[in-house]
Amino acid sequence: LEGDPSQPGNIPNFIAYEASYASADHFVWNLEHEYVHYLDGRFDLYGGFSHPTEKIVWWSEGIAEYVAQENDNQAALETILDGSTYTLSEIFETTYDGFDVDRIYRWGYLAVRFMFENHKDDVNQMLVETRQGNWSNYKATITQWANLYQSEFEQWQQALVSNGAPNAVITANNKGKVGESITFSSENSTDPNGKIVSVLWDFGDGSTSTQTKPTHQYGSEGEYSVSLSVTDSEGLTATATHSVVISTLGGNDTLPQDCAVQSKVSGGRLTAGEPVCWANQQTIWLSVPAVNESSNLAITTGNGTGNLKLEYSNSGWPDDTNRHGWSDNIGNGECITLSNQSNYWGYVKVSGDFENAAIVVDFDVQKCRQ
Repeated sequence: LEGDPSQPGNIPNFIAYEASYASADHFVWNLEHEYVHYLDGRFDLYGGFSHPTEKIVWWSEGIAEYVAQENDNQAALETILDGSTYTLSEIFETTYDGFDVDRIYRWGYLAVRFMFENHKDDVNQMLVETRQGNWSNYKATITQWANLYQSEFEQWQQALVSNGAPNAVITANNKGKVGESITFSSENSTDPNGKIVSVLWDFGDGSTSTQTKPTHQYGSEGEYSVSLSVTDSEGLTATATHSVVISTLGGNDTLPQDCAVQSKVSGGRLTAGEPVCWANQQTIWLSVPAVNESSNLAITTGNGTGNLKLEYSNSGWPDDTNRHGWSDNIGNGECITLSNQSNYWGYVKVSGDFENAAIVVDFDVQKCRQ
């Protein structure tokens, strides 16, 4: 129905039929193998169906099968295993005479897949000739391939049917907070011979998922071992593991996490860059010297349990009317960043109901610790 795409004003047409006997989820065959024929004829092969003067069946049927089935063509692999093999020179001479299904479709597919995987630049050069209708050049090109690549083609076939196990790869953060959604991905997992057809996640807390890219929330702190099992189209499996450390809301791995057993302060001075643990009391007052000698400073709190509020002033002890920065998130994770302080002393107030939390002041930084 294409007509002659080399003619100006040619109008392309494509017709697909709906199979009334097919179930509701039945795919349209014409939009797979057959539609590739349409695109190939329109963009890769000069003129109409009868225009080529050399044999192109291997390419026409092979590219349609390869695009439609990609690396999942078990019927083609079985023709290698049962010994009904063809050489490249034989495949390139394929016609529709006798309608040898294996030779036309299976080995056309294998030849096209081999060339795309191992010699794609050669394929691109061949298409330069077929798009211009230079059939003698096309013939010379594929004849050269048959001479150069036959041994490699045979080795490639054996590697194809010597099925290797898939490679499971987990992509995810290794830290998180209680109740926080963490995304896990298996999308970087690979299989050397086919494709991965199923995945199974075990998040280490009794929960599982079969999604490729699930999200998960942990209900309590701790270190969890996450496992991913992938299965390929040949039934082989592989497993990967990944550790995730979950802390309570407000948790911070850059601050002390063992304040319950460390010495604590209930007030006094803070030294820049030195984290300290707090005593368990409702309000703590702390001072920071030389804040005006730093262009930027950041105050970070975290870990422990409870819910604290952090306030700062550069002109006396902070309260609701005298503060230059404050942070009041849920939990103990608070952050205040400041710049260009005028006075030598900075003053910090910590209030709320909390236990075993920690604090640090950092100079000449533009963000809090994470």
